[in-house]
This record gives sequence, structure tokens and C-alpha cells, in this order.
Amino acid sequence: MDKMVCYGAQLSVLINGTALERIKTYEGIIQGDPLSSFLFLLVVEVLSILLNGVVNNGRLSGFQVAKNDTIVSHLQFADGTIILMNATRSEVRRLHVLLMVFEVLTGLKQNLDKSSMINIGADNVIQELAAELGCKVEKLPIT
Repeated sequence: MDKMVCYGAQLSVLINGTALERIKTYEGIIQGDPLSSFLFLLVVEVLSILLNGVVNNGRLSGFQVAKNDTIVSHLQFADGTIILMNATRSEVRRLHVLLMVFEVLTGLKQNLDKSSMINIGADNVIQELAAELGCKVEKLPIT
């Protein structure tokens, strides 16, 4: 993401579940501003909540660590997210819908041209699934 601009909006902060008075923004917030990283992290938390919801509802599979144990559906970093799921067309379509919902809710558009799909044991379908999502295919750097 090159820029995050918040201009002419009203913001409110929740503290212990109570919204504080609305703050009117008069200046833009751009990359490099001390607040931009914090606001970005708050916004991508929405993606985490959406992913947890679809996994809990059985819409995406995630990766089950052990039988009847924790399911890991995504890993988030400061500048990226890894999403773990089954290599099926239905799951890729559900992920695509989820990313569109995230875009509508937050105003942040995913750049799928810069996104990659990496497979483990799904060599026969990976190209088709990547085309469905609109991203490129890469391989794990394992020899």
C-alpha cells in the first residue's frame, strides 16, 4: 500500500467498549506519518475477524494443527498476510468474496497482481485456482 489517506472523516476511539467523542480530521494521513502504521494495523484487523468468521462457520478450511485441535487460517505480518486453505475452486471463490467484502468495509483494495498463490500437493490445479483469484503462482523456496 503506497498511501493511506483519511481526509474529511470523523474518527472515534473505543476504550473499554465505550466510544469517545468523535474527532474530525482536518489533515490527511499519509505513509510515513506516525499514525499511519497504527491505523493500518487497526484496519487489517478487520480482515482477521472476517477470516476467523468464515473458518468458524466452515466456509474456509484453514490448516488443522492436530486432530480436533487448533485451526490456523491466516498469519498476519506488518506488510502482508498468508492465508491457508484447501486448494478447491469453492474455497478460492469464497476467499475472493471475502476480499471484496473487506474492500467495501475498509476502502483498502487488495492488489492481487502483487499477490501469490503457493501450493503444497496441488500442482494439478494451482494454475486454474490462481487464475480464478487473479494472482500469480509461486513455489516454496525449498530444494
